[in-house]
Amino acid sequence: MKTKIPNLSRVAISCTILGIILVSLIATPVDGRQVLIKGTLSMKQKTEIIDTVLSAFDEKYIYPEVALEMEKHVREQIASGKYDDINALELLTVQLTKDLQEKSRDLHIRVSELEPNSTDLAEGDTLTQDIIDTRARRNFEFRKLEWLPGNVGYLKFNMFDDPLFASEKAAAAMRFLADCGAVIIDLRENRGGEDPMVAFILSYFFKEPTHLHSFHYRGNDLPEQVWTHRSVPGRPMYDMELYVLVSHSSASGAEAFTYALKNLKRATIVGETTRGMANPVEFYNIERLGITLKIPTGRNESPITHTSWEGTGVAPDLEVPAAVAFDAAYKLALEKLRDECTDKVTLYSIDWALIGCNAKANPYEPTVDLAEAYVGLYGVSPVTYDEAGLHYRSSSHGDFVLVPLAEHLFGFKDDEEIRARFIVGDDGRAYEMHLLYEDGYVIKKLRTGD
Repeated sequence: MKTKIPNLSRVAISCTILGIILVSLIATPVDGRQVLIKGTLSMKQKTEIIDTVLSAFDEKYIYPEVALEMEKHVREQIASGKYDDINALELLTVQLTKDLQEKSRDLHIRVSELEPNSTDLAEGDTLTQDIIDTRARRNFEFRKLEWLPGNVGYLKFNMFDDPLFASEKAAAAMRFLADCGAVIIDLRENRGGEDPMVAFILSYFFKEPTHLHSFHYRGNDLPEQVWTHRSVPGRPMYDMELYVLVSHSSASGAEAFTYALKNLKRATIVGETTRGMANPVEFYNIERLGITLKIPTGRNESPITHTSWEGTGVAPDLEVPAAVAFDAAYKLALEKLRDECTDKVTLYSIDWALIGCNAKANPYEPTVDLAEAYVGLYGVSPVTYDEAGLHYRSSSHGDFVLVPLAEHLFGFKDDEEIRARFIVGDDGRAYEMHLLYEDGYVIKKLRTGD
């Protein structure tokens, strides 16, 4: 017989994956003190924990029929003796999580030990100041913002944090990207976050209010629709070429972001199929048993596909290993910009970047004979060759290793804004070297000696 979860007040303590309010189900003993189970579990305690967990999922899980199947599966595992030797709370929560996920295929489900003082909040608070300060010190997970040759912007962030605290950081990143010709957003290590932040960032890329997805909750016939904002801080990027990098680790909010862009045909998705975690969740803390339950209480639905990525993940438009997704997307962006470019200066910058991309994808290594044919004095600057490769020494800038890019063309290892092209005669020996700069400036140096 299952133990019914007490009908107690729920205190909102944080926002969770996809912006659902995190709630705490507090079971307080008569004397008002927390009772967290420690040490070896008695049979009575173990039975009460299992019954309480199964009852909670029976009552709250978005798919009632699946909840029944999960309970049946757990009871079968108990009958088979799998739980007999589990006498520690940590091991019990791990096994329950494994069995519940195994039957439901829902990776959002979790049973875990309750962290001490996790509900020590004033009523109405969503995040403690300590948590906010910690996230701020981590820059709200905005990890990298960069301008790339060819006028491509790059943004990497690993969490969709609460826009109440992180929207200024997101808006600053968007302002940085606004003048780029294309943007790459890297979600390969993004495990999700707050749905309001998903909508906030997506709002920069849609001119008209756009329906992104809806949440359907158990016991509520009215779906909650999520739309982009009518306006955003700074300058929107309605016509920006957009590329999104994903991996098998990209989950939840990162998938919501990607799924909406893919279905609305607003971005090119590059990388691996994502994790497959779509359902919004609530957290329930049961203090007297020392456990936290993460229960998907709703489902996500696209207005276009009328389904979600739950259990399947979001498939990329271009499937490549996550490790090379950036290179693939960057090359795609440059090629698209080149096709549409009519300005010679901009075209030079794009071609400069494409050469670097092609060299990385297909490394070129000159023969020893050819490398030695470049050795000599160019003006007053020598080019030498040893086991480390070719070196160019500038009297004003020091010694640089030359990195092969293509036949007769080299980059400077520690300076991406300059390259060297050797002009080779019919005898196979270089007679001139051109120093090429990213802005199109060229310095020509005749060979003056060996």
